[in-house]
Amino acid sequence: MLISILLISIIFACTNNSQNKNTPEQISKPKAILIESEKFYFNSFVDCNMAEAWVGDTFRIFPGKYGEDPLWGDAKDLKYANGANADEAFKASSVSFIAPVMPANAKPGLPGLHGAVWFETIYQDKKDESGKTLYAIYHNENYPMTLPYDSNTGEGYIDKNWPQGLTGTSTPAAVCRIGVMKSVDGGRSWSNKGIFIEDNQPRMILKPHNTSVTFAGGVGDPSAVASGNYLYLFYGEYGYPGKYDADNYDPKIEWSGQCISVARIALSDLDNPYGKASAGMVRNLMGLLMVLGARRNLYKFL
Repeated sequence: MLISILLISIIFACTNNSQNKNTPEQISKPKAILIESEKFYFNSFVDCNMAEAWVGDTFRIFPGKYGEDPLWGDAKDLKYANGANADEAFKASSVSFIAPVMPANAKPGLPGLHGAVWFETIYQDKKDESGKTLYAIYHNENYPMTLPYDSNTGEGYIDKNWPQGLTGTSTPAAVCRIGVMKSVDGGRSWSNKGIFIEDNQPRMILKPHNTSVTFAGGVGDPSAVASGNYLYLFYGEYGYPGKYDADNYDPKIEWSGQCISVARIALSDLDNPYGKASAGMVRNLMGLLMVLGARRNLYKFL
């Protein structure tokens, strides 16, 4: 509950740019009203935030998963559905969900899309009056077999002392990353623009210390909000805060790095996001709030 309240305050601050002459004290607190709804079933695969956008007068949602996954199996369940409003889109029949054209997975060792992706949030380019230019911020999961370690780039993972995955002792844990895809036709087809944020091998938490059966490390599960010329990203941290060393492992240090963090990228960099995360951003959200003096100074910062 505390995190939800903090994020609402941050999102509210992000929607008010620095040109607004009102002081933070004069801005009313955000409000939400719950309206009773009938029970209905969602008729497609869902395992993520619900990425969505208004394209003209059409409300479009993008649930599901796409891509290679040696743990759970390859998937082509990332689809979109339409409606005149949110209720219509969420009540869409199973045959109404359409699979967009997606980039193919690249073979290990070659550049391109690796692993599976889930669209977590959509940024709509305001410069396109048609509303059809969309940027999907996606959660990406890989394993040593889909993204093996490359000593030349430092990207990828080494299959040694690798922690256990969710489906048994012989299965691997995943590593999550955050990337960007772009559509210029309202989400009917997508091109991969690359990874925005990732953790490399040194931050992976390995056996015998990693017993979570979920992630070996990484960053993922993002939400985002645009403010001014930047997209602000809120995401989960799952790696070791620094270089993992089995001989000097400290669980308290590990716990200190398990947090919600914030980063930003210039909107102009979304077409080429690799390495464009702003340097010097405070990654730990709780630390950010303490440093900035909660909402009032956060408003000034953003």
